[in-house]
Amino acid sequence: MADVASGVNVQSRELLPANVIPRHYHVTLEPDFKKLTFDGTVLIDLDVVDDSKSISLHTLELEIHGAKVIAGGQTISSSPAVSFNEDLQISTFSFDNAVAKGTKAQLEISFTGHLNDKMAGFYRSTYKNVDGSEGIMAVSQMEPTDARRAFPCFDEPSLKAEFTITLIADKNLTCLSNMDVASETDVQSKISGGVRKAVTFNKSPLMSTYLVAFVVGELNCIETNDFRVPVRVYAPPGQDIEHGRFSLDLAAKTLAFYEKVFGIDFPLPKMDQIAIPDFAQGAMENWGLVTYRVVDLLLDEKVSGAATKERVAEVVQHELAHQWFGNLVTMDWWDGLWLNEGFATWASWVGHSTIRTSISSLLTARH
Repeated sequence: MADVASGVNVQSRELLPANVIPRHYHVTLEPDFKKLTFDGTVLIDLDVVDDSKSISLHTLELEIHGAKVIAGGQTISSSPAVSFNEDLQISTFSFDNAVAKGTKAQLEISFTGHLNDKMAGFYRSTYKNVDGSEGIMAVSQMEPTDARRAFPCFDEPSLKAEFTITLIADKNLTCLSNMDVASETDVQSKISGGVRKAVTFNKSPLMSTYLVAFVVGELNCIETNDFRVPVRVYAPPGQDIEHGRFSLDLAAKTLAFYEKVFGIDFPLPKMDQIAIPDFAQGAMENWGLVTYRVVDLLLDEKVSGAATKERVAEVVQHELAHQWFGNLVTMDWWDGLWLNEGFATWASWVGHSTIRTSISSLLTARH
């Protein structure tokens, strides 16, 4: 069947059953850098659209340990039957007592995943410390359909929900996500048995799963307050964090320009950018936490030529344009991705030409 308005053949889409709609996720993840795994739980708030005896959602390379279905304050099932369709990457949780249409329900799942080396989902990235030793960090890349590698979810761009993320890690490590930190508490680690920190971030606006992001690792940071909200650049040890100063200053100017041109304030309380040593893309526009290949964020202004600076400037401004076009407003399905990318490319060139004076000063090496 074709959508008359858009001409899209919706039958070509492999969609999840529409009997429930996700509204909010609380995702808790604890990476284990020794075993290269992570423990996780997710609690999903659902609107029940039809009487339901099953809930289906996406998972990939996750080991499900247990699940619980709650509705109306009562446990509907403490151990629903779980089946997995490998071809569709869908896990279905089935239970005997139906959840009635119009009710609110919760699905809670505990699971384990792999900090893989595929640069997809929640994965590991390695780097060289100054002393030559190897460091490791846990990072994410969800687009297009790899959030399901990090946590069970309704991994379709139109199924936007709010997200609350909690990351559990050693106290010396930095934890980042899309939002700013709401709280940090001491917890007993399931992995080490010792005391670690649990960093919980504030609830996000409605967003697609492919834009969820989190990072755990030893990181250095620089920050500017030249924009309305804090803007930061992060990099692992072994990288000169001052090589992020160009992108930091440019980001602050670009965000202010986009707010003026688009007439809509950047809706998040901070804007982080981070250089990832192992990264499959040039960059990824995760809302509030843009991830970059190192060469597309960091540069030594004393030795970099104009072409290098212009390339970095274009990438930074492209990703920041996505904070509105793609993140705030999102395509219904992946066949609309051309609009996200086309507009971000256009906006990066308009931004470059319009604030040319500011960019020109940044393109001139500091001495």
